[in-house]
Amino acid sequence: TGEGNIITVLGTSVGAITGTTFSSSTISITLEGITAPGTYAVNDNRKVTLGYLFTPDSTTALTTAYITGDCEGTTGSVTITTLTATKVEGTFTFSAKKEDTCNETKTITSGSFRAVFM
Repeated sequence: TGEGNIITVLGTSVGAITGTTFSSSTISITLEGITAPGTYAVNDNRKVTLGYLFTPDSTTALTTAYITGDCEGTTGSVTITTLTATKVEGTFTFSAKKEDTCNETKTITSGSFRAVFM
């Protein structure tokens, strides 16, 4: 949430939530099979993953991705506080590793989201 953020929910149920800021940063939340409010930890089977993508500026297509799905030692959770037929709300925190090398860590704390299903 916050000024200048766009949130997109992909799929017919909570599947993927992507928030993009105008500063070229993207937070990606993938929740597979979530049907009720609760706290969901990131896991190895890729049912719950979080990611941070950063593109330095608009003149380059180079994006650096930090994800929880493929590298060992990543942690995080998503708490769904509201899940109805019309909206999803919640909070998240995670520590992800650089996708291509798994050696650099990015930590995101106190994140929140709210999306309306249309």
